[in-house]
Amino acid sequence: MALPPPPISVTAEEVEAGKPDPTCYNLGRERIGVSKSAAESGTANARVLVVEDAPAGIKAGKAAGCEVLGLATTHSIESVLAAGADWVVKDLESLKVVGKKDDGSVEIRLLNGWVPFA
Repeated sequence: MALPPPPISVTAEEVEAGKPDPTCYNLGRERIGVSKSAAESGTANARVLVVEDAPAGIKAGKAAGCEVLGLATTHSIESVLAAGADWVVKDLESLKVVGKKDDGSVEIRLLNGWVPFA
């Protein structure tokens, strides 16, 4: 399979500390032009979704001010929820992009999910 490189990326070589340190997600968020305060406010066009399957990555995404979709693929649902995921789904097949807007934002639908209880 040949895929074009993404226009914006962050690689492990660009950050010193691994997850749960949020540097990788902070860098990615900044590269797409979204400040942490804007992401945390939930302002339209400033919401950033991190998709993660590991508790350390979920914690990193939350610490970077992002919303996190947890995948229950490599860890238990309970550990993904305990790490702070905003939503949890069974796997990537449970995430569907159902629309794209002119501003570049996308609408998604989550299937096979579990919602954290407050």
